[in-house]
Amino acid sequence: MPSANSILDGLTQIATGAVEVSITWHVIVALAAAVLLLGSRPQKRFAATALSAPLASVGLLSLLFGNPFNGAVFSLLAVGLAILALRAPRSPIAFGSTWSALLGSSLMVFALVYPHFLGDAPWFKYLYAAPVGAIPCPTLSLVVGAALIADGFGLGAWRLLIAAISCFYAIFGAVRLGVHIDIVLLGGAVGLLIQYRRHRTAVRSRFHQAPA
Repeated sequence: MPSANSILDGLTQIATGAVEVSITWHVIVALAAAVLLLGSRPQKRFAATALSAPLASVGLLSLLFGNPFNGAVFSLLAVGLAILALRAPRSPIAFGSTWSALLGSSLMVFALVYPHFLGDAPWFKYLYAAPVGAIPCPTLSLVVGAALIADGFGLGAWRLLIAAISCFYAIFGAVRLGVHIDIVLLGGAVGLLIQYRRHRTAVRSRFHQAPA
């Protein structure tokens, strides 16, 4: 396995070398947020599928910058989530509980201002060029945050897959690489698992209360 410094250097190269990609993702997220605030509600299937795109972006950039591990993981993750998203209904997305919406919103803000890997850039550059869509943890934070807000799109396996990958990258980043802010992502992943557990409990409760 490469050393921690080697991995950190590679992530810095991607973040600084693909700033235009990150800026593009900031614009896309801002436009999507504006659409939601104006009252539009996309279909669950479309929204869950669309969240594979920033993950695919990380996979492609990782391959281009010589990180085959992240390239393979995120490419497969994007494909896997897109396939699982096909199980989502075509009904409009519904927001989750208050706690999950607040946690999800916090995760998305964290992703969009992720304060790492841009070298000596001034602080305000992170407001529009933080490496979301370029490197793993901020991108996973964005996707997990959106899933928390949208109640996981009602997809159990989808939620479990993104939560599991997020737990791995959060712990690896915080412990192995010393990027302690990645613990925020771990909190989001745990929140997604709690949301999944409560959803399963509610479904079982409705099933047992249904008239014979």
